[in-house]
Amino acid sequence: MVRNDYLNGEDATAGVLPTAKILGMEGATEYFCPQEDPETGECEVPIEEAPESLTAAPGFDSMTGIGSPGEGFIQAVVKH
Repeated sequence: MVRNDYLNGEDATAGVLPTAKILGMEGATEYFCPQEDPETGECEVPIEEAPESLTAAPGFDSMTGIGSPGEGFIQAVVKH
């Protein structure tokens, strides 16, 4: 999975931070470039690795953001 996060939290005017997440047997690992060349889009420094801790609880898990569907879930999804 790849995503771009806004550096100012609102829009791309201050730049974006592209990240890639890879899910393996040991869990997810996030790779990101802390300093990207604005003209070429290439990483100017070594790519950093940050192991990520995924959690799950009844009704929610951080990997999907959905978790365990409860009663009426399928009917609610079909309506949309």
